[in-house]
Amino acid sequence: MPLKTNIGEESLIDPKSGWTNEKELSYQEQFQEDLKKSLEREKSIKKIEKDGFLCEKHLFMSKGDEESHGCLICGNNILDFRDKTYINKFNVCFECYIQNIEGREHKLKALKTE
Repeated sequence: MPLKTNIGEESLIDPKSGWTNEKELSYQEQFQEDLKKSLEREKSIKKIEKDGFLCEKHLFMSKGDEESHGCLICGNNILDFRDKTYINKFNVCFECYIQNIEGREHKLKALKTE
């Protein structure tokens, strides 16, 4: 009896005792629906391998985009992966980001919204 009072009566009941065939079928249907949705999501996201890591493709520019985009400040074309990341987010290369934008991102956002 002291165990029942210490941890509660519900803790001593077998979880299978309240499980029915209807609950099992409902659970299996929900599980299958969730599995289909997650597989569809995974298929729709294209992934590429970059430097040994599997990344989502939309995080990188395509080859055609690389040629048309360059740094707005210095005008250089994209040089490496780090430059691509900063050009995607701030439209400047990494070096120009460090020199002109770092620590002032909020001012850049204010300029973009005006």
